[in-house]
Amino acid sequence: MKFLRNVGLTVLLLISIILLGINIYGEFQSLTPDGVLNTDLRFRQDKTLTFKESLTAIERERNESDADYVRRLNDVVAKSLAHIHWNENNDIDLYYQRVPIWENYILYIMSLVTNMPEYSKYHFGDYERSLERGIGICGDASMIMSQILEKEGIESQIVSFPGHVILEAKLGNGEKVLSDADFGVILPYSVEELNEAPYLAIDHYKNKGFSDREVGGLVRSYGLENEKWDGVKHFITKKYYFEYFAYFLKWTLPLALILVVWMIYRSKRYGN
Repeated sequence: MKFLRNVGLTVLLLISIILLGINIYGEFQSLTPDGVLNTDLRFRQDKTLTFKESLTAIERERNESDADYVRRLNDVVAKSLAHIHWNENNDIDLYYQRVPIWENYILYIMSLVTNMPEYSKYHFGDYERSLERGIGICGDASMIMSQILEKEGIESQIVSFPGHVILEAKLGNGEKVLSDADFGVILPYSVEELNEAPYLAIDHYKNKGFSDREVGGLVRSYGLENEKWDGVKHFITKKYYFEYFAYFLKWTLPLALILVVWMIYRSKRYGN
């Protein structure tokens, strides 16, 4: 029994050391992929800002109005994300769609042991991690916008249409605008106005150079039923809190294992 106990303690200690080593290694890694192949991009013009530039650009300027800030932030987020063909059968590790083991081994393990696609192609709930990775689709862009606007005290709601997600921001004067940071487009309408007359969006997208096919798909979506969400915690509630828990646990788990090993060893040593 003593031999088995010692083997068990040794295994626990090794696991904790390996997990700590993974975490420490991850502290020196970047979530930003080396580069995105043009063949994987949805749009011709895409990510132009680095993570560091994005963090600087999202800061609100002195005396910047709500309307000017929302418009500029929408443009910054669009330039901070490479818009890849998310659902194609590409290598999920190439652009860190699967969370790397060195970033969070818990989220990585979830991609291996579950059949849930949200873990094999992961959307971060935390906006800084999304910006650091620098890839995403409409939901990612809207979640980034939502969290940053919340920090600035600007009311907003994430709005999901069939096949597309945008954000509605309420400006200081009571006016509402729609942010489609995935496409880099601002629509000067409320959700209700757009839903009632989706053709209003056409010129705003065409002026940005998007094709009839791309615009047509969006217009069809905007004419359908939509759902509003009060921020990221409401939009992806379970995953948001699990992500928070996973980043907390990735450090506390190995430290707790070391503490358990030490306490068992100490009790046995002095108990004998």
